[in-house]
Amino acid sequence: MSEQLSLGGNPSVEKTRRAFSAVLERLSGVVTEGQFKKFLAPLNVADSDGEVVVLNAPGRFVQEWVSEKYRTLIEAELSCELERPIRIAIEAVPNVRGAEAAEPVYIAPETSDPSFDDFTFENFVVGKSNLIASSGAQAVAREPGKKCNPLYIYGDTGLGKTHLLHAIANQVRKSRPNLRCQYMTAQQFSRGLVDSIRDRTVDKFLRSFARVGVWLLDDVQFLDGKEKTQEEVFHLFNDLIQRGYQVVLSADRPPRMIPGIDERLRSRFESGLVAEIGSPDTETRAKIIEMKSDALGHRLSPEVCEFLAVNTHGSIRTLTGAVLTLITTASFNGQEPDLELAKGVLATSYARPEPKAICCKDVVSAVADHLRVEPQDLLGPVRKARLAHARHVAIYIIRKWLHLSWNQIGQEFSGRDHTSIMHAFRKVDRLYCSDQAVRKQVDDVREKLGLN
Repeated sequence: MSEQLSLGGNPSVEKTRRAFSAVLERLSGVVTEGQFKKFLAPLNVADSDGEVVVLNAPGRFVQEWVSEKYRTLIEAELSCELERPIRIAIEAVPNVRGAEAAEPVYIAPETSDPSFDDFTFENFVVGKSNLIASSGAQAVAREPGKKCNPLYIYGDTGLGKTHLLHAIANQVRKSRPNLRCQYMTAQQFSRGLVDSIRDRTVDKFLRSFARVGVWLLDDVQFLDGKEKTQEEVFHLFNDLIQRGYQVVLSADRPPRMIPGIDERLRSRFESGLVAEIGSPDTETRAKIIEMKSDALGHRLSPEVCEFLAVNTHGSIRTLTGAVLTLITTASFNGQEPDLELAKGVLATSYARPEPKAICCKDVVSAVADHLRVEPQDLLGPVRKARLAHARHVAIYIIRKWLHLSWNQIGQEFSGRDHTSIMHAFRKVDRLYCSDQAVRKQVDDVREKLGLN
């Protein structure tokens, strides 16, 4: 937050901490024990200004996970506890409680992480949209290095890519306990490499992959522009493939659509099975809801499952979040999770935007609201960094989803010439691949506007 409050004896912060403790106590009964211990229990309230509550998370991995899977639920429950609308900001802080175990990079017999045991093939719902990706992942798990090597899975955020990667690792861990699996994100690999360069331990870092039999690299779109990281990924990739070991990759887009990737590396990514995970149809979404509710110990009726499947706007993560919110709300209030309650939960926390024609003004207003700037400043000539970034985000969304011409967009932004508009678009397009914070800003605004 731009203006930090003094924490010592601040009654607002102390009240928020008590409220958050009550929320955590309730949530401990509705999420799995492993996930609660790993992701929710280590969170603590760092600050509050009455509207925004700042939570500290032990490391970036926990921060990103909680932001994607639990933000909406925590905001809803904390708002209920404090009896006013609350938004949360989650900040990654090193060396806080639980930090040493915060980033589960390795999944191997000696270092398995129980919080990821939930990700299996048995609880991955297969439909037309993910059949090839699921089949490829199961083939890899049965015979690592023999088929579909490499396996490259791509699709939008929250559709199950990471689930499949962990399902492969969990299956291999059970069937081949002596074969080491290593899961990590591209960001984690890059940070590890940078740290090893700083500490002059590059050889040690790279040797840590010598015993890896299955390497699972998530979010490879974040390799964009990282030349040194790409070089090391290229050599490691070649070494593993040549030795007959398995490589599994995931991204939000196919290899050819990732800007800033070396052509040699791109061709390696395309040399095996490239499989897309698309958005699930209503039938598949209903099956996901049914499986999620069963896992939480509260089977939902078919009519509730169908209602949620049709009316919950967003990814599978949003869908499972809506199920969790419904069941949690029912449990807290001593109610049945019936159709009427489901309607109330969606109307309160997961309202689907009314379809309408979106114009430039709508995008500018949404971006300005999300990034806390004034719309007129965003459209004006001021070039301060914060305003310029917001302006670029708006231009990117308008071009990509409203499909206006460069000149038309320029006219909306105080008559800027088309080269300036093109520069702004390309800058955010690169950041969308390489910077998770920017990606989230764009996706949050896009979902708010109902742009798919």
